[in-house]
Amino acid sequence: MGVRESVRTREVWRIRRAGALDRLERHTDTLPDPGPGEARVAVHAVGLNFADIFACLGLYSATPAGAFVPVRRDVAR
Repeated sequence: MGVRESVRTREVWRIRRAGALDRLERHTDTLPDPGPGEARVAVHAVGLNFADIFACLGLYSATPAGAFVPVRRDVAR
């Protein structure tokens, strides 16, 4: 499977208010082009752990902000 360099969007799950897993909503975000020295990485699988589920339920507040690293043609692979 090759990397698609034309990927301009990403699918994300967001929860506006903790309390129940059915509050999770799927959204599509438009991605900006990577800047100098940046790279876009294709993610093929993700998972939830207990801390993620507890955070969605409002039982755990130490939720780290995830980092997204955008690929430019001039970045070494």
